[in-house]
Amino acid sequence: MSMTDEEKLKKALDFATDKHSGQFRKGGLPYITHPVTVSEIVKANGGGIDAQITALFHDLLEDTDATEEEIDAIGGKEVLEAVKLLTKKKGYVMEEYVEGIRSNPIAKMVKAADRLHNLQSAFCTDDSFKRRYILESIDWYLDFSPEIPKAVKALVDSLDQPLPKQSLEYEPLDYKGTLSADGFALYGNICYSLSPAEIRTVKGYAVCIGGKSMGVFEKLPDEYSGISVIDYGDKLIVPGMVDLHIHAPQYAFRGMGMDMELMDWLEKQAFPEEEKYEDLSYAEKAYSQFAEQMKKSATTRACIFATKHRDATEILMDKMEQTGIISYVGKVNMDREAPPALCEPNADFSAFDTYGWLNDIKGKYRNTMPILTPRFVPCCTDELLSQLEKIQQSYDLPVQSHLSENRGEIEWVKEHCPDVKFYGDAYDRYGLFGKTKGEGKPAKTIMAHCVYSSDEEAERLCENGVFIAHCPTSNMNLSSGIAPIRRYIDMGARIGLGSDVAGGQTESIFRSITDAIQVSKLYWRIADEKMKPLTFEEAFYMATMGGGEFFGKAGSFEKDYEFDAVVLDDSLLPHPQELTLRERLERSVYMGLDEKGICAKYAAGNKII
Repeated sequence: MSMTDEEKLKKALDFATDKHSGQFRKGGLPYITHPVTVSEIVKANGGGIDAQITALFHDLLEDTDATEEEIDAIGGKEVLEAVKLLTKKKGYVMEEYVEGIRSNPIAKMVKAADRLHNLQSAFCTDDSFKRRYILESIDWYLDFSPEIPKAVKALVDSLDQPLPKQSLEYEPLDYKGTLSADGFALYGNICYSLSPAEIRTVKGYAVCIGGKSMGVFEKLPDEYSGISVIDYGDKLIVPGMVDLHIHAPQYAFRGMGMDMELMDWLEKQAFPEEEKYEDLSYAEKAYSQFAEQMKKSATTRACIFATKHRDATEILMDKMEQTGIISYVGKVNMDREAPPALCEPNADFSAFDTYGWLNDIKGKYRNTMPILTPRFVPCCTDELLSQLEKIQQSYDLPVQSHLSENRGEIEWVKEHCPDVKFYGDAYDRYGLFGKTKGEGKPAKTIMAHCVYSSDEEAERLCENGVFIAHCPTSNMNLSSGIAPIRRYIDMGARIGLGSDVAGGQTESIFRSITDAIQVSKLYWRIADEKMKPLTFEEAFYMATMGGGEFFGKAGSFEKDYEFDAVVLDDSLLPHPQELTLRERLERSVYMGLDEKGICAKYAAGNKII
């Protein structure tokens, strides 16, 4: 006669108790208390009899003389298969071990319970053991159960020394550019900003030593007479463009859904696409296409949103590193108001997954750096923003997010944060809005859009030194409105341009320049005649030096700036009469020469194309 479930479970318990006899946990308890507790957690989570028995047996093959035949005889083949997957064999590879467990529902449920109990039991151990458990949990098991991030946080809070400063210390890379002592010079028609009001044009030499500009000269100085000269003849040489705001996972659907407003567009276009990056094969394909196009573009520096998916974000960083472009890439944080597939389980999970990402990439890249990326306030609870504040201060990370893009979005913020003075105040109270309130360094911050910033918000933007990423193409496509850029300029704000793919249909910053000028004319004509339209000089400055300031000294050929350059062949745009260099530059930008006329491209002195 076959046994009842209760009898089968009793027999399994007796067998496990006998096999673990004489073994003890680190805290001194008999070892059998661990598999018993794991089995109870599995039962509480809805696990059936096979899962409960697997929990009782999960350490037998690894820690006792129990055989596979004995386990099969009591539990059956499904239990044996799960136990085998849970058993670490000599020379095992962690990634293969975890993936095997993930492939089996019973093994995954048991491992989640096992890890949870181990975290809860680790309080009696020393800091070294705790850190090992914490870091291993962050790297491999954080998404196995919603309870695991909470248990990790509790264990982190019990450490004598804070975890980030000790175990996950991250030092941002100080990019040095080319190490060539001899350097080189580019010869051609050189055009670059000196200020928002002035573009300098010179037929001459732009000199690069050690990845930095030594200046522009009509005649090559004697001190540089021995360096290599690359002669681009009558071509235009301009600083590389800076894109302060672009969404890499949205590149795949650029040019689609352009008749929707922001909130509908997010729901029907952006979020469904971003869900696909859970599939790493899709991420590999899509990010390869994105990175290749960025390499071909006039952009030499970019601030990029990824998705919430940690592994896919690292794929994106790998791809961007290969392009030679200097970039910040952010793993997105969001724990509310998003589809289930994109919404992280809770603030603890989001924070610790971010810690794990930072730990994974530490010291890995030369050109590609991390940036803290709360998607926007509606998608981030106060608890998450508070956790991100701790990460920002511990790692001295820059921050990127969205601000006052759409009226509906602003009302959404008021619903979630009724006590804040304005949208940006929701970031600022957690030190994620430029100048910090604590002892840490200012959080170098980009806020995209700022279409509807109130006077108080605009003043705080300027006071805190927050960079505004003006995204005119996206603001038109998604019917958000026109950002009052002249107002921000007059207030002394820091401003750069963003393509905001896929709200913007193209990664071309040349297009962003022309759109910025054109919408400013509409704002002046329709909204406020006191707001003088942007000049070409001002928009070109924002695309180069203005945005480049976020990276330090970038976006110009003035001395000591990082040497970023794009060479353009404007002979592709024939004209019946001779034009000045300033006219040729403006015409090249308005006619989109970056799509077909790029001959060469350099980032921090390194030739990319």
